Amino acid sequence: MQLKKLYSNKSSFREIKFEPGMNIILARKENEADKNEKKTYNGVGKSLIVALIHFCLGSSNNKEFELKIPNWEFCLDFEINGENYTSKRNTSKQDSILLNDEELSLTKFREILGKKIFSLHSNLNFLNFRPLICRFIRPRKRSYYSFDIFEEQENPMTRLINNAYLLGLDINYILKKYGLKKELDHVNQLKRNIKKDDIFAGFFSQNKDVDLSIFDLKDKIKKLELDLKNFKVAENYQEIRNEADKLSSQLKVMDNQVIVLNNSIDNINKSLKINPDIPKEKIINLYNETKRIFPEETLRKLNEIEKFHESLLTNRKMRLLREKKILIENIKQKDEARKRSGGQLSNLLNYLETHGALEELNLLNSKLNELKNSLDKLTTYKEFIEQYKKKEREIKIKLEQENLETTEYIKEVKAIIEKDVEIFRSFSKRFYEDKPGGIEIINDEGENQNRFIINASIQDDASDGINEVKIFCFDLTLLQAKNNHNVNFLFHDSRLFSDIEPRQRSTIFKIANELSNSGIQYIASVNQDQIEPLKQYYSDEEFKKIFTDNIRLELTDESPEKKLLGVQVNMNYDEDKSFVQGE
Repeated sequence: MQLKKLYSNKSSFREIKFEPGMNIILARKENEADKNEKKTYNGVGKSLIVALIHFCLGSSNNKEFELKIPNWEFCLDFEINGENYTSKRNTSKQDSILLNDEELSLTKFREILGKKIFSLHSNLNFLNFRPLICRFIRPRKRSYYSFDIFEEQENPMTRLINNAYLLGLDINYILKKYGLKKELDHVNQLKRNIKKDDIFAGFFSQNKDVDLSIFDLKDKIKKLELDLKNFKVAENYQEIRNEADKLSSQLKVMDNQVIVLNNSIDNINKSLKINPDIPKEKIINLYNETKRIFPEETLRKLNEIEKFHESLLTNRKMRLLREKKILIENIKQKDEARKRSGGQLSNLLNYLETHGALEELNLLNSKLNELKNSLDKLTTYKEFIEQYKKKEREIKIKLEQENLETTEYIKEVKAIIEKDVEIFRSFSKRFYEDKPGGIEIINDEGENQNRFIINASIQDDASDGINEVKIFCFDLTLLQAKNNHNVNFLFHDSRLFSDIEPRQRSTIFKIANELSNSGIQYIASVNQDQIEPLKQYYSDEEFKKIFTDNIRLELTDESPEKKLLGVQVNMNYDEDKSFVQGE
């Protein structure tokens, strides 16, 4: 595939005719000596050419084009294997595109070119025309940051597949590992989801043993089922419960009353043991001592008082014994009443013990269902975890097997890899003879989605300008290796040359010119100040042959008419993150 012409339905547009070999699109200031910072090479349309070529090659819709240049139609003539094609696309009707005047959907257009240019078919998953063509015409400024990143929104998996495909590697090895890793991630995610369940979360947070918990739940369920089997519902359960509570209260009152009665009897017994009488002998002794003092008549009265006192004591004892008898009788009555009430309470409690309220039955059933639900979940969890662990082991075994097979595969395709490396080195040595470079393809055995690690390097490639040289060498390697494509052009924007020193820049164009003589089409947009310093590295004839004779379009800031569109339009098309994409 090579480009032939970019043009438009608007007469103001600066048509570009591409030729086989070298093609220079030159941007210059009208007055190169003018130091006015507002006068720059930006805005004349160099990078817009790249955007328009992608637009005509089926990129996603560009909102800036629709808004700023409505009803503009852009056309791109190109050839594939000697057959000519023309694509046309209108900025106001971007959902369709014309290919040789046949209106196609963008999807169909990409499918056709994918087959013709990259031999794509339905069995090649993850491979699509748009990402692949971006390897030969990097779409935007950020495409020049790294050798292997052509579009920043391209995910690492797709990037690896596209790069590996154009390096001649079998992408099925990538897809197999990708599928296994996705499967492993899915299993791990299911395990994490299970652990988020409220029931399981409690087990994990408390480090409980699931097997022991299952046994414990089974025991509880068995006991509860037996309780429910023997459970009898009492319709008047609450009335009986109330009556039992009343009897229990009455028994407590009677117990207290009996205690009071027994305390009274104890007090009577203590009183009966107290003897306030004075013995007669003591009185006689007292009499012998006092008869000298008191008259005989007084002593006779003392004897009468003694008899009276004995009478009082006798009466007091009889009264206490009568009171004791009454108390004992009361205790007996209380005991009989307690016995009757106790019997009634016992019967009620026995009834309540073998019967229950309907609410209690519902509560027990609810508890049983809760236990069964927990048992089911834990049993299911245990089965799932066992299945997941088994699946995890199987996947890891397959991943290890794939690692072994990939190692053998890399040995089998050693010739293809060495060809890629040799092409890259043949270019990099032109820049840095003392700094070895090459492409390294490593079997990534890590537990990730990457099958290969593809690294292009030049020693000290972090230095200024070397990264750009590495990009140039890698792009040329993909082009010249001719693995799985028939693209025969390479387009580099002036962004590639900005940070490269003049000597290296001169080498780039020498290499490009040499390749163009072998039939490769090299297109470069450059600023005047990027090529002027190169004259010291060329003879006048060489400079004329490489640059002057190959200028296909010259863009200046002199006036809008000298810019690409021929009219003044301000667009941020490079910030439109969708326009270079497409499946």
